[in-house]
Amino acid sequence: MKVLVLDKINKSYKGKKVINDFSMELNSGEIVSITGSSGVGKTTLLRCINGLEKIDSGQILIDSKIFSNKPLKQEILDVGLVFQGFELFPEYSTLENIMLPLIKVLKMPK
Repeated sequence: MKVLVLDKINKSYKGKKVINDFSMELNSGEIVSITGSSGVGKTTLLRCINGLEKIDSGQILIDSKIFSNKPLKQEILDVGLVFQGFELFPEYSTLENIMLPLIKVLKMPK
């Protein structure tokens, strides 16, 4: 079963194309690594998937539901992003750093 489909994703900043017609499919149970040089759009792609950035065109489907450019709160429950800063809150454990948004934003129990 496809859990994530990216279909011809495009994203630009101030006229500079950062993501150009990017497509991929991720099936349930698959693990994917996104690699590349600094500045090629890896973080931008993740931010688009998470709804933190709007795509210019294309389509994002999560569990067969169209996610592209919808308000963040509507579908974010199934998608998370851990930022690359390795010490977001140094006084918390790794698990506590990952759980913090679920507890604070989504009001999930500790």
